[in-house]
Amino acid sequence: MIHDLRHRVWPAFDGTAIRTYRNFTYARAIASASLVIAVSERTRHDLLAHYPNCSRKVVVWQEGADVAAGPQASFMLPPKTYVVVPGHARHKGVEIALRALPLVQEDLNFVVLSTSSLTSEWSHIIPDGYQGRVTFLEHLNDTQYVALVRSARALAMPSHFEGYGLPVAEAIAMGVPTVISPDPALLEAGSGRASQMHAWTPQAFASSLQDAIGVNYPIGVRNEDPRTWKQASAALRSIFSECRRKSTETRVPEEDALQTGNSS
Repeated sequence: MIHDLRHRVWPAFDGTAIRTYRNFTYARAIASASLVIAVSERTRHDLLAHYPNCSRKVVVWQEGADVAAGPQASFMLPPKTYVVVPGHARHKGVEIALRALPLVQEDLNFVVLSTSSLTSEWSHIIPDGYQGRVTFLEHLNDTQYVALVRSARALAMPSHFEGYGLPVAEAIAMGVPTVISPDPALLEAGSGRASQMHAWTPQAFASSLQDAIGVNYPIGVRNEDPRTWKQASAALRSIFSECRRKSTETRVPEEDALQTGNSS
């Protein structure tokens, strides 16, 4: 199962050792696999571009986006006054959101989901005078994360690159206005129900955020039910069953030929 080909598409985000390791292991795994599962059409497109010989064995499987109801967030943050910005990796585009702060209405704060190594880096990007409008959170468990997003005014992913963008699909399923960059995987995850930035700039981010929170979003998804994990699990079992069936059909003639050869 392949989530993304970041080491090929956006190599600047990985060091030399990581790129070398991934180039070797991905090529070897893809060449020897009977089945290659991509988590999005975007990843499938990248696979066919960089490993064209695997075209006959690539299938797309997407994760479920339904989330269980949980308690309200207990982060001392009033509901609907903040925007959640996932930022646990450099390719998440957090710098775009932070530089847009002077362009965003004053009653909105940002909650950046970060790591200990990146919090300091992101902190230095915040424009002077706006530090008080940014909160960094690390190490949230699933319950805390869901509660935080449910209470948010919006979720924003101005990412430079994504393999799929599950937080976007989950936020939309929760009825939370969502902002996305023009990245193809996020467009896929958003299913036409997210406010899309026209460029990777602070101005485009601020404009898309205003569009998102200006829409009267109902509770739950707007147009259709989200793909559930139960449905996703059933789809994955079906993919494996089909792979086994094809593998068996391929082996049987070979085994018959061997038996015939032995008997002669």
